[in-house]
Amino acid sequence: MFVDYVLITEVLWPWLGGHWSGLLHIAGFQFLIALICGSYFKAATTDPGSVARRTASKDVIYAPESDPERAYKPRRRYCDKCECIKPPRAHHCSTCKRCINKMDHHCPWVNNCVGSNNLKFFLLFLLYVFLGGVYTALMNVIRFITCWRNPGQCPEPSMSTVILCVLSTILAIFFAIFTCAMAWDQWEGLRTNTTGIESMKGWVEEDTPLSHGLTEVFGEPFSWRWFAPVNVHETGEHTGFYAWSPDDDLDAYDVRDPMISKHFRRIESYLAEQATHQTREQAEEARRAAVHAAATIHRRHSLKKKAWQLPPVPPASAAGSPAPTKVEKSEPSGVGSGHDLAEGGDGGGEGRRSAAPANDKTARTGAPSAKDAASAGTAAAGSRVAVSRSPSPSARLSAAAAANHPTGGAGNATAAARRRKA
Repeated sequence: MFVDYVLITEVLWPWLGGHWSGLLHIAGFQFLIALICGSYFKAATTDPGSVARRTASKDVIYAPESDPERAYKPRRRYCDKCECIKPPRAHHCSTCKRCINKMDHHCPWVNNCVGSNNLKFFLLFLLYVFLGGVYTALMNVIRFITCWRNPGQCPEPSMSTVILCVLSTILAIFFAIFTCAMAWDQWEGLRTNTTGIESMKGWVEEDTPLSHGLTEVFGEPFSWRWFAPVNVHETGEHTGFYAWSPDDDLDAYDVRDPMISKHFRRIESYLAEQATHQTREQAEEARRAAVHAAATIHRRHSLKKKAWQLPPVPPASAAGSPAPTKVEKSEPSGVGSGHDLAEGGDGGGEGRRSAAPANDKTARTGAPSAKDAASAGTAAAGSRVAVSRSPSPSARLSAAAAANHPTGGAGNATAAARRRKA
């Protein structure tokens, strides 16, 4: 109002007077002042998007137990001071004592928070104050240069006029720079789809076209209503207007919130750890199954190998073929071989007596007779039958040794004949 008064009474009217250009300047500047006042009034009195207080308790911080996704949902954004569940982009204002949706900051100039519902009026207020400051500064500077070059066209200014013009110029430049800086900050917020508080809290920024951000703030595509301090559309595809409702989704969240992103990172880490643990358990089970299968196969192979490695029974000599000769010393007539002792039983003495002449005869001739060889072959065949029926490997070896002995086969045959006769 001070700048308006000085510009009209000390600059435009004395300079341009009642000329149509002067009247046009005055009318245009007054219209600009009206837009500034209207935008300021709407920004100060419009509800910025407050959330109703005392609508929830701490019992609803977490999703109900009946919800199957309860373990994966983040904690609800509960405000202890307002006792309510905050929307995804709402923040508590310590000055207003309430939670504001898409709160950018609390502006002392409008004595209100800047939120989703009055951001349009705040942007218009910045725009019109910037234009008013630039216009005032230009008019004062042009008036000063004109009077400096043509002193005769301007009356002698008083000291009060000079002071008022200087003060109005300084204020105009200051507010133009200040609103320009604020508008630049809002421009960054529209481009990144973040508010001032969200930017300070480290929210993830997006690369949003400026036209998309302006369309959401002004509530409709580009039209003349953008420049008028009128309410935005409360419903529609492009509107960003917010009004609290008891039907609001309590589990709504914005993934750009650092707390929300941290929660989902913990969930992802937990699921990855569980998957790794499960994979390790499956791998360990597969390894144990493979080791068990290998041990079973090895045990079966070892049993088969032991069965095939039993000592084979040597083949019997053909009847009439000369057996390998072996000259042995004749034992005393009263002493028999250990095999004869084992096989003799009751007729052991007779076996020894019958074996002695055979040994003496073999020793004298150096080779057994055909009859003796045939008897030895028959005894060897009987030994092989006995060995095949005996499951003990030691019995097989004893039978094989007896069959290969030059006189053992005959002794066995004689002992067996005597037992049958008895």
